[in-house]
Amino acid sequence: MDQCFVVLWIPKVDHLPLPFDMPYHGGCLTVNISDDPHDEFLIRVEADNKDIDIFVQCEGDSNGFEHFLRLEFLDFSHNGMVKYRYVSKFLKDSEFGFDGRTFPEVVYHMIKSLYHKHDFHEDESDSSLKPFITCEDIDIHNPDNDALIWYLLQYESTVQNLVKKAQVVVRHAVELEKEHRDAEIRKRYESFLQMYVMVLGYDAYGSTLYRSVYNNRYRIDVHDKEYRRHAFNIENSVKYFNVLYLFFDSKIRLANNYSILSKAEENLRNSEESLSRLERTFNTSNRNLEVSLESLATTEQTLVKAQENIEATQKSANSSTRWAIFSIVLSVIVAIVSLWYSIYSAQNSSEELDRVKIELLNTLKDLKKDQTNHQAVDSTNNLSLKDPTYYQPSYHWDIR
Repeated sequence: MDQCFVVLWIPKVDHLPLPFDMPYHGGCLTVNISDDPHDEFLIRVEADNKDIDIFVQCEGDSNGFEHFLRLEFLDFSHNGMVKYRYVSKFLKDSEFGFDGRTFPEVVYHMIKSLYHKHDFHEDESDSSLKPFITCEDIDIHNPDNDALIWYLLQYESTVQNLVKKAQVVVRHAVELEKEHRDAEIRKRYESFLQMYVMVLGYDAYGSTLYRSVYNNRYRIDVHDKEYRRHAFNIENSVKYFNVLYLFFDSKIRLANNYSILSKAEENLRNSEESLSRLERTFNTSNRNLEVSLESLATTEQTLVKAQENIEATQKSANSSTRWAIFSIVLSVIVAIVSLWYSIYSAQNSSEELDRVKIELLNTLKDLKKDQTNHQAVDSTNNLSLKDPTYYQPSYHWDIR
């Protein structure tokens, strides 16, 4: 079995040792590395002080793990470099294994996750980093050591790829601006912001390598043109993103201002329509008010006429009442007079009857006395005819 070495770069932003005594995830992390979604192949890494133990899932036992390999800690640097030693080994009937040319990237990123948090990017973005493997021991404190150059070149490649993506975003944004598609410009701006944050994050982490005292090769002031080109790409990539940020910031401000103006114009149109509707409503209300006033005036006239009719009716009723009372009084008076007259007439008639009765009785008496002397009576009658002053009693009875 061959002895191999691996130098893993753990990105960090400070000049302090890695937290070997306080790893994240409790110092243990398990991941399924199977490409088959219906199957699983679990591996586990555990931090044992500064060493790393690698376990694989037991065959036939999904809950069991068996020790597979140990990474022996050898050295670390304040720029995040950690050197381990291991012996080459491959899993039987599998491509999973470790040697001088093979070190599974997933294992590298599992170990990195024990000491590094993904502050500026998703976990998937770490897959761009590949571990530095060698069969010969190297000193990670030597200037321009192979491990340092290996990760600097990957850092350069990562930010260069982001620059290319940003250039595509810029071209699309310019095209969209010509078509006044502001909503899509804002979406492009948001995607750029994600890349911008990632570049700044890479710059913060990559500076621990690029500005390290061990980096003397990739500098802007070196005479070697090839080395200077790498340094220029690293530094100018971040500057380019700063310029793009100002570019997108101005564009998004213009887009927002245009959006605000468009919204204000739309609000103004809506306000004008609202005012028109309000004016129409006001006019309708005025017309309704006029109709209501006319109805009120008609109602007042009707009330006045009704009041007049009531007063006339009251006067008529009062007059009728007076006439009725007068008629009643008059009728009573007439009745009283008639009654009095009747009584009076009755009294006179009674007296007359009494007088007639007396005279009749007297006459009968006289007739009885003068039956024998009929001639005397005739003489008396002739005398009465000749002398109108002579009183001749009447024998007509008034039986009223």
